[in-house]
Amino acid sequence: MSKPARTNNLYKNLPNKPGVYLFFDEKHELLYVGKAKNLRNRVAQYFQKNLTRPWIYSMVKQITAMDFTVVRNEVEALVLENNLIKERRPQFNIRLRDDKNYQYIKLAINDDFPRLTLVRRPTQDRAKYFGPYTSGLDMKKTLKMLRSLIPYVTCANVMKWQNGETKVVSKKTPIPCLYWHIKRCPAPCISAITPEEYQKNIEGIIAFLQGKTDELEKSLAQQMEVASKHQQFERAATMRDKLVALRQTMVTQQINTVKDISLDAVNYTSGHGKNYVCVLQIRFGKMLGKQCFTLDNKENIAASADILGSFLDQYYPTVAAPPTEIILPCKIEAESWQQIKITAAQRGYKRDLLKAAAENAEEYRKQQQLQFDWDKQEALASLQKALKLKKLPQRIECYDISHTFGDQTVGGLATFIGGRPEKSQYKRFEIKELVGGQIDDYAALREVIGRRIKNMEKKNRPDLIIIDGGKGQLSAVLPAVEKQKIAVCALAKRIEEIFLPGRKTSIILPADSPALYLIQQVRDEAHRFAIGYHRTLRSKKQVKSALDTIPGIGSVAKKKLLQRFGSAAGIKQASGKDILEVVNEKQMKSLRENL
Repeated sequence: MSKPARTNNLYKNLPNKPGVYLFFDEKHELLYVGKAKNLRNRVAQYFQKNLTRPWIYSMVKQITAMDFTVVRNEVEALVLENNLIKERRPQFNIRLRDDKNYQYIKLAINDDFPRLTLVRRPTQDRAKYFGPYTSGLDMKKTLKMLRSLIPYVTCANVMKWQNGETKVVSKKTPIPCLYWHIKRCPAPCISAITPEEYQKNIEGIIAFLQGKTDELEKSLAQQMEVASKHQQFERAATMRDKLVALRQTMVTQQINTVKDISLDAVNYTSGHGKNYVCVLQIRFGKMLGKQCFTLDNKENIAASADILGSFLDQYYPTVAAPPTEIILPCKIEAESWQQIKITAAQRGYKRDLLKAAAENAEEYRKQQQLQFDWDKQEALASLQKALKLKKLPQRIECYDISHTFGDQTVGGLATFIGGRPEKSQYKRFEIKELVGGQIDDYAALREVIGRRIKNMEKKNRPDLIIIDGGKGQLSAVLPAVEKQKIAVCALAKRIEEIFLPGRKTSIILPADSPALYLIQQVRDEAHRFAIGYHRTLRSKKQVKSALDTIPGIGSVAKKKLLQRFGSAAGIKQASGKDILEVVNEKQMKSLRENL
């Protein structure tokens, strides 16, 4: 079976975390949604050689892309999978899933004696709902155990507390049932407990169902240990089963909220000059999925409020069905955006949603980085083939010369490692062998290459040298480079021709070639670095020359002026009062007359 190489490469780098995965075809239509306790291990099973089920074989052949959402545990993966299947109806899921919902525990807190019942769908009836619970058996075991610790009402009797006693509003005769006799019900039907006393039971039940079970777990573990020491193995096994049921059922949920709300949880992470934003979409209390985006951060914006504010301005004008609320990890200037409420969540389930969004943003960053690395390796392999290099050019160095009519001639070296700029390895060269005003790019290149080779170490030896120029520039450096047995080429900018030693004709790569895109990046970076250094030196020289010709301005005064105003233009624009803070009145008059 042929496998999509790009997809194979990505699944091998999936996280070892619980989550939901999505498979797409070449038209980016959703094929399948699945859950996993371990994303990497589960997805890898689809790409084994021996697939026994025909529908999986048929599906895998169509997969060209995948996406995933990380959650905190397997239970949340089950719930999110259920939501996505019902919302998007993937091709390969429809025949495998029914339309059921997971169970919730309903606590009718507005009644005088609230009772616990099991429901499939929460409603807006002011009751408290806990769940959803994906394992009905474990949930019932836990409720049975809870009832043995904290008795509560489950019968259908409607009971009102009036004049110090309970009035049963039902056809049934108020006779205590079996649960009263075995101490599983406090029997409010016969006024055996007041609403205030029963409320204490309810508070304990709410704490229990909210996951505050540390003390209970500790008690069960101790009972199990004591029973085991006294060789009461049946009791120890019972305690063990209760403990397992408790832990399994009490796995906390952040995927579905009880409230019928529609919101987006927006969070981000940063890396390599980019911001990676994740939007978790909650609609009518259910998490329907995520969207992730990459924002360039060339301005090095560090403040979270600025990054998120910029994202909101760019993203939400394009959203067809926006939420009623956007939650962020920090405050921004706007408290609303086109009637959408914006809040900074600090606690509760909203904070949990933001944590989930941050975790998914981080996983998205990792996947984008892997994709980028994959693309770069593909470009390096393409470049190796185009230039017929003996080895993959993992380290590429590019050289450029910059000057203004021969003045302030400098050289710049940009280094790329693994297809990525390695700025700590950039180098600048002031050309020493040329006299001021002399224009000789060939001689400048020979000097730069010679100095680089002289200080070259084995560990930072380049696999490929690129010269910004044509045949002439290549010929100028060829003798020195060939002695080192380093591959070299020149890239001429006019029509992006590549010149190689010993080849009469140039190579012109296709416009969409990843190899061409890579060497253009390297060349442009070397050019930027060289011209930036040249402009810095030229600016310093101009300022120095202007002040050197002014009578009465010595080296000390010149240094103070440059520290305060930065340049001759800055001094010229400064007020007389500001200049007098640095020099005396006579010197200021000389500056005014001569600048």
